[in-house]
Amino acid sequence: HLWALIANGGIALILGLTALILSVRINIKSSFALAKVSLIEAWRSGSWAVLGSFMTALQSQSYIYLLLFLRGASSVAEMNAARLFLSPLLVMSAGLSRVMIPKMALLKAAGDINQAVKIAIKVMLALIVMLIFYLGIVMFAWDWLSGYMEDKSYENLGLLVAMWGV
Repeated sequence: HLWALIANGGIALILGLTALILSVRINIKSSFALAKVSLIEAWRSGSWAVLGSFMTALQSQSYIYLLLFLRGASSVAEMNAARLFLSPLLVMSAGLSRVMIPKMALLKAAGDINQAVKIAIKVMLALIVMLIFYLGIVMFAWDWLSGYMEDKSYENLGLLVAMWGV
């Protein structure tokens, strides 16, 4: 499976670079200068987000590789099956962050950091309450939900779902 991922990434890289090279219609030298200026500007205002993005990727994807090497592909399948039950909350959280980031940026630009922190705390508490409520419903209805799973080996995922929720 690892070789398939590497091959897929390599092919995507080659196709992306090919498309980039074929789509450049302006002077290469001026495009590199523009890219350099844009990169410097983006780095000044967003360098703090690099560590956050790295940590998010590490938290959300590293378990796959660890499980694959330590326990095998069947463990990865079980963990991903359990994680699917929390997908509605993940989508809601991502959507909420898309709305909140510009709001927080406006508050920061206006110098109202205290209001931004208050809103962030309220949003985080609301997400925690929704997670607890949703997880409670899933755990309460687990016997009923697991009856609809075609593969009976997934019937005992309740504990893994609860762990993902925590």
